[in-house]
Amino acid sequence: MNTGSPGGIVKNVLLVVRRERDMDWAVNFVIHLHRRDSVRIHLLSVQTPFDGHVRMFFDDATIRAFHIEDGEAEVGPVQKALDRANVPYKTHILIGFSAATIADFAKEYNCEQIVIGPQSKGLVSQFLLGSLTQQVTHLMQSAGQTCEVV
Repeated sequence: MNTGSPGGIVKNVLLVVRRERDMDWAVNFVIHLHRRDSVRIHLLSVQTPFDGHVRMFFDDATIRAFHIEDGEAEVGPVQKALDRANVPYKTHILIGFSAATIADFAKEYNCEQIVIGPQSKGLVSQFLLGSLTQQVTHLMQSAGQTCEVV
């Protein structure tokens, strides 16, 4: 079996799933990667934590259940597309702020590539904060991690 990596090491690839993005490109990209090399695909949905006002009215278990349900709805179409293509994956739903949570996950799982895909945020947001891709790249570089972000 050709693993595509030296010494038979399987590469970890992180596919960040966001509802507001067109995921077709990103899904096709990881399907192609899987067919070309042996890669372990991690799907990640990052749910933004609620502010203190919401937390006043609901307990932690209820809030966590809401985030998990929302994350499952977000990754569902991507899971179906990967299932149809017979591409294995592992799903992760985390609560946190997008860029930092993605970078931390990529470091923890030794991801060699992060696939974020096209972004639909407005130009003002990208100008002020940078795109999510730029933010994650900066965080990875700041931590001395080498990881391609596409």
